[in-house]
Amino acid sequence: MIRAVLLAAALFLVTASPVRAGYNEGLAAYKRGDFVTAASEFLPLARDGDVRAQRNLGYLYEKGKGVPQDHVEAVSWYRRAAENSDAKAQFNLAIMYFNGEGIVRNYRQAATWFRKAADQGHTKAQFSLGTMASTGRGILTDVVEAHLWFTLASKSGDKGATYALRRLVKRMTPGQVDRARRRTRKWLDERDR
Repeated sequence: MIRAVLLAAALFLVTASPVRAGYNEGLAAYKRGDFVTAASEFLPLARDGDVRAQRNLGYLYEKGKGVPQDHVEAVSWYRRAAENSDAKAQFNLAIMYFNGEGIVRNYRQAATWFRKAADQGHTKAQFSLGTMASTGRGILTDVVEAHLWFTLASKSGDKGATYALRRLVKRMTPGQVDRARRRTRKWLDERDR
């Protein structure tokens, strides 16, 4: 009995190691520009539910690196990772919706996915959501909302968000600026808990 348990444990370790090594090998292949190998390493992992591999495979399909460019396939892989709370995949899926690549253009869906990524601190998603709120594309125009997202992206070092925030404040009333600052403090306080 003990021998069977030890054998099972040894088999588990042997079969578990290649999965982890597959991702690392895929990443190494990607970094050296061997996109075909990267895709072949990521594919089985992605099928098994590895969100990093799903996101990376989505990117390879989006850009046509190591695989034929296929935006529909990219959306499919991004969605799998995004539905498992991967902020980078959520941002990439939002971009696909925003641009109508591999899927029908849908600004509301783009805003939904940007918000999911932005709520996790994804700076580019925060900037994108601020832009949508300031222009009314996909969501209602709301300068207080735009101020929140530009402020958060700016705090993370996004220079474009800093510039957009300065321009936005010029259009806002003092009351709107005050509400926006309170909302930002509330958002940050909720994340610190």
